[in-house]
Amino acid sequence: PSLNQLPGVSGFLDAIHDLKLDWRRTGVALGFTIVYWLILGPIAWTIAGGVGLDIDPYKLIVTALGAIFFSTALPGLPGAIGTFEFAAVTLLEFWGAPKEEALTFAIILHSILFVPPSLVAAVVLPREGIGSIAALRRLLNERRLRPEKAMPANED
Repeated sequence: PSLNQLPGVSGFLDAIHDLKLDWRRTGVALGFTIVYWLILGPIAWTIAGGVGLDIDPYKLIVTALGAIFFSTALPGLPGAIGTFEFAAVTLLEFWGAPKEEALTFAIILHSILFVPPSLVAAVVLPREGIGSIAALRRLLNERRLRPEKAMPANED
């Protein structure tokens, strides 16, 4: 009960509870995540071949994932512009790649990883509209006014 008083904790617990209730949606999200990670290797390998990098595929996957994790863990410009490229170029240089080819690889990979989700967001977010933000605020206010509606205790 005392954890529910912390900002954000009750929302996180509600999200976990919702995921437990909707196994199909959770499975679909997990499936898309696995497919994304499996496709990432061939994409990185194809880009590397196109820019003239002769790096092992597993190192390219580590580079791609490392750049993603690094650029999302640190504050930076919107879209992680610069942070992603810095991480990718640094890793590729560590493995002996020339700086120019490494930078070209990083820019192309970043655009491939960044542009499709941005296009999806550009289509979906306007459709959701400002009304979704108002609905979210209304739900949060209702929750604050009725704390007895908090997530039930775990009965497992």
